[in-house]
Amino acid sequence: MNEENRFIRFWQRLWYMLPRYTVLYMAWMVPSFMLPQEPLIPDEYLEQIRNYYKDDWEETQKYAQQIQEFYLNIHR
Repeated sequence: MNEENRFIRFWQRLWYMLPRYTVLYMAWMVPSFMLPQEPLIPDEYLEQIRNYYKDDWEETQKYAQQIQEFYLNIHR
């Protein structure tokens, strides 16, 4: 990859990332009294979601553990 492409990619990424991070920063500056105090998602609905995806979540955790063990054993 030549240097010209790196320069162009840097400016392209900056062009797209600047508005995103500006909005995120401005949202961080909103005072807490202006934000709603009730949760965005009710606890009952969150529990339904947890129950529905419980098996998938457990399988994902098992897979992540296997991958972690694999990479830790490689680099020892």
